[in-house]
Amino acid sequence: MAIHERLNLRNRFIKLRNLPAEEYIFRYKDVERVKFVKPVDHGVNGIIHEANFNGQKVAVKELMPKSGGKAKELNTEIRILRCLSHENIIKFYRYISIPRPMNTQTLFAVLEFCPRSLKNIIEDSEVKKLVYSEKRDNVHQIVNRLDYLVKQSIIHCDLKPANILESENGRIKIADMGLSRKLIKERNFESRDYNVTTLWYRAPEVMRKTP
Repeated sequence: MAIHERLNLRNRFIKLRNLPAEEYIFRYKDVERVKFVKPVDHGVNGIIHEANFNGQKVAVKELMPKSGGKAKELNTEIRILRCLSHENIIKFYRYISIPRPMNTQTLFAVLEFCPRSLKNIIEDSEVKKLVYSEKRDNVHQIVNRLDYLVKQSIIHCDLKPANILESENGRIKIADMGLSRKLIKERNFESRDYNVTTLWYRAPEVMRKTP
């Protein structure tokens, strides 16, 4: 995503956060069966909202209109999440598309709510730091979940602190499957795009474009 797009997204997030609650809720009145509560974060491809869905607290990932490539990532994420079931995998509840002017659409994914990420824990001085036993348990959960994905022939491709979430009961959830790839045959992927994965977290073989 270009720098100006990131700034536009951040500015939109700040604007939403500063809206009166009534106006914020009114903006999302067309999103069926979802009651928006507040915007909580923004990533490289959209804004994350806290909301209620069927009486349950959820996170709603919103993609802006005209996000063609990012819409494809969201569709990939939904397709993969629908076929997975694991206690350390973010749960997917629903996919919603709202038509917009100029033949565009705003896409929403209703997901399990997790209040913080490993990135928050590392960077926020006010967040309680993890003790050794908690770190060990978290690593075990991450490895357990990655082992499950490999057995399902799925490679995450964008594992980083921002995509490792912690649920309200302290369970680790690895999220953001938009760049994931399906292993079709041994050492063959459904895509050979070496630009997947956040730059600073790419494996050496990806950087070198080698098998």
